[in-house]
Amino acid sequence: MWPPARFTFTRTRIPRSKESPHTVTRTNIDVKTRVQAKIVGRVQGVGFRPTVYRYATELGLAGFVRNDPNGVTLEVEGAPENVRVFLDHLQQEPPPHAIITGIETHPVTPRGEEKFKVIESEPTGHAEVHISPDLATCDDCLRELNDPQDRRYRYPFINCTNCGPRFTIIRDLPYDRANTSMAGFTMCPHCDREYHDPADRRFHAQPDACEKCGPSLQFCHAERSEAPRNRNDSKVLRFAQDDALVETVRRLRAGQIVAIKSLGGFHLACLPEAAGNLRERKHRPHKPFAVMFRDIGTIQRHCEVSETEEAELLSVARPIVILKSKHPLFQSSVSPDSPTLGAFLPYTPIHHLLMQHFDALVMTSGNLAEEPIASDEAELPAVADAVLTHNRPIVHKCDDSVVRIVNGQRQFFRRSRGFAPNAIRFADDCPHLLAVGGELKNTFCLARNGFAFLSQHMGDLKEYKTHEYFEREIAEWQRLMRVAPVAIAHDLHPGYRSTRWARSQPATLIPVQHHHAHVVSVMAEHNLHGEIIGVALDGTGYGTDGTIWGGEFFIATRADFERVAHFKPYPMPGGEKAVEEPWRMAASVTLTEGLGGDQRIRDMIAANFNCPPASSAGRLFDAVAALLGLCDVATYEAQAAIRLEAVADASVSGHYPFDWHDGILDFGRTIRALLADRQNIGVAAARFQNTIVAGIVRVCETVREERGLKRVALSGGVFQNEWVLTRATAALRERGFEVFTNALVPPNDGGLSLGQAAVAAARLSRYGSGLGATADKLFYGGRGTEAVPTLR
Repeated sequence: MWPPARFTFTRTRIPRSKESPHTVTRTNIDVKTRVQAKIVGRVQGVGFRPTVYRYATELGLAGFVRNDPNGVTLEVEGAPENVRVFLDHLQQEPPPHAIITGIETHPVTPRGEEKFKVIESEPTGHAEVHISPDLATCDDCLRELNDPQDRRYRYPFINCTNCGPRFTIIRDLPYDRANTSMAGFTMCPHCDREYHDPADRRFHAQPDACEKCGPSLQFCHAERSEAPRNRNDSKVLRFAQDDALVETVRRLRAGQIVAIKSLGGFHLACLPEAAGNLRERKHRPHKPFAVMFRDIGTIQRHCEVSETEEAELLSVARPIVILKSKHPLFQSSVSPDSPTLGAFLPYTPIHHLLMQHFDALVMTSGNLAEEPIASDEAELPAVADAVLTHNRPIVHKCDDSVVRIVNGQRQFFRRSRGFAPNAIRFADDCPHLLAVGGELKNTFCLARNGFAFLSQHMGDLKEYKTHEYFEREIAEWQRLMRVAPVAIAHDLHPGYRSTRWARSQPATLIPVQHHHAHVVSVMAEHNLHGEIIGVALDGTGYGTDGTIWGGEFFIATRADFERVAHFKPYPMPGGEKAVEEPWRMAASVTLTEGLGGDQRIRDMIAANFNCPPASSAGRLFDAVAALLGLCDVATYEAQAAIRLEAVADASVSGHYPFDWHDGILDFGRTIRALLADRQNIGVAAARFQNTIVAGIVRVCETVREERGLKRVALSGGVFQNEWVLTRATAALRERGFEVFTNALVPPNDGGLSLGQAAVAAARLSRYGSGLGATADKLFYGGRGTEAVPTLR
C-alpha cells in the first residue's frame, strides 16, 4: 500500500476526471498546468530519473528532472489530468530499489515547453537524499554477461540502473559519475549513446562501462612476506582481463589462496578442502568461514533452506545467510564449532564468472582479525598466494553482511554491504546527531530529520587500523550527508576508544549506558514509546555504578531506565583475560558457590586482585561451557557459547532450579544441578539454556504484576543464541507479552549506535538547548538509580 501511513505527502490538488485513474486524458489539451515536485528518500542511484523520464514522455508531458543534494527535483507540464496520473504513478510504482520518504509539490507557471529532459544536477544544497547500498548483479546483466553475441560478454564490471556498485564508489552528492570513483573512466561512444538514450536500460547509469572504456581485471602473483607490496613491481607475474580469470581458476583448483577484489574490499578465496591452510595463515583456528556457492540449487544440496532463507539468499543485498548444514564433513572444515554454514551467492559479475567453475569456494574477508577489510593490494595481509584485482577504486570499505532467519524474520549478525547506508526512521524529527557506538563490532550512526543512518561494519576499535578508519569514515559521512552534529552520543565506558574520541570533539556529549542503548535500539526500530520491560543480555557493558553489567532487566523509556533486576555477579579473574579463557569464569563460579576451584583463581579473588564483578550473562555461558568441557580457551568471541548451543539436546524441555530474590537472578543452584548432570553434556547444555529462558520469564512476569507492563524488548549478543531467543520469545508470548526484537540492526554491539542516537534524540527533545545546563540533574531512570557522568 502506498504511501506508507507514517509518511506525509503534500500534493497539488488536481481535479480527477471520471475516467480510470491511469487513463491519459485527451480533452482540453490547450489547458496546461505545471507542477514542481521535490522528492526525498533513496532516489539516487536507483534509476529514478530514467523512470521519471519514461512516465513523463509516455503521458506527453514536458519539463525536466534533475538530481540535487536533497534528492530529486522535477517539473512536469501538460494536461491537468495527465499531471495527476504522472504523480500517482510515480508514487505507486517507483523504481524497484527506490524508497520515497516524502514528496512536496506546488504549482509553478507553465513555460510552454514541448519536451521532457534530464538536466544537469544541482551540486549545492542541504542534503536530504538517502544513498543507495550496493546492488547485486541483476538478471538482465547476467544474461548479457553470458551471451556471446553481446558486446559485454564476460565483461567483469557489467552493470545497469538496476544493479552494481553504489555506496562503495560514491565520493559526494548528487550521485553523478563525476562524484564517484568512475570519474576517471571516460565513456566510449557506444556507452555514451546508451547513457543518453531514454529507451536504454543504462540511461543515466552512472557506473556504466564496457571493456573498451571501463575498469579492468589484473592478476598478479603475491609475495608472501610482511614487507609492503609494490603494486607497480614489473617483476611480478601479471595477467589482464580474461586471462586473469583463467589464471585465478587454475590457482584455486591447485589449492592456492587467492585474494579477490570485490565491491567493498578483498575476499580471501580457496577451495573448502584448502580451508586448513587458510586458517593457519590467517591465525584463525576455529572461527567459521563463509562459503560462496554457485547457485541456489547447490546451496540446497548442502544446507537446509526454507522459503524465507531462499528469499534472503536471492535478495538484491545478497548477504551471508547462516543455514543448517546437511553434510558434517563439508561443514567441519569451514565451521567446526557449529552445525551451521554461512552461505551466500555471487553478487558481482566477477563472482559469477568465477563460480561457473566451482560448486563452492570459501570466501572470507581480506583482513586480519577485527581490522578493516583491505580495499587495495597494499593493505592485504600476507596470506594469499595470488591476487585478482581491478582498477576501480573502492571509496568506502564494506564487508559482507551476515544474517540468520529466526522466528520468520531477519536477524543481523553484521549489517554492512547491501544494507548500509539504508535509512531507518526512528523519530518524528530530531536535530543532527552522531552516535559513535561501542568498542567491539563498532558502527556509528548519523541522524537528521527523523532518520538514522547506520554505518557499515567498522570492526573492533582496539585495533589501531580500525580506529583510524573509524575516524576517517565519520568525517567522510558527515561531509557526504551534510551533517554537523549538535550532540554526540557515546558509551559510558571511559576506556572505549569511541568514548575517548567523542570526548575530544567540540560538541555537547550525551553518555548512554550500554544496555540502555541495546534496549532502545529495539524501541527505535519498532517506534515504541513510553515504558517497556527491557531485557539486555550480553558479555560486558559499563554500568552506572562503575561495575560490569551484562544480565540486565530494565523498565525503560527512550530517555532513561530503571534497573529492576540483574544476574548474580561473579568475579572476572584477570578482567579481559577471563573473556579469552572461559576456564577462569568456571573457577570463579564454582569458588563463589563454595564448590572449590583453581587455587590461583581462589587467591586472586581473595585478594580482590583484578577480579571485577560482572552481572554478565555472556560470562555465565562461558563458565558453563568450560564446566562441561566444551571450551577452556576461546580463539574467537562467543566461541564457548556457540559450542554450548551446538551440543544442546533439542528434545529436552526441563530446566534447572534457580532463585529470584531482591532483584537478583541467582543461578547458584543451577550450577550445582548442572555439575551433577554433566555426564550427559547435551542434556546439561539444554537444561542450562532453558533455565536462562525460565529466569527471563520469571522476572518479566514479576514486573508485569508490579508495574502493569506487558511490552518486552529483547536485545544484546546473547540473543544471537537461537535456542534462547526462540524459546524466550515463545514463552513470553504464550503468557500474553508483546515481544519485540532487533530486525533492522544487530542485537550485538553492531546495533548500539542506533540505540545511542535514539536516546540522545529523546533527551534533546526533553531538555532542548538547556541539556548542558541541566546535566547535573539528569538521572538514568530518575527513580533512585545512579546519576550518569556529567554531560558537557
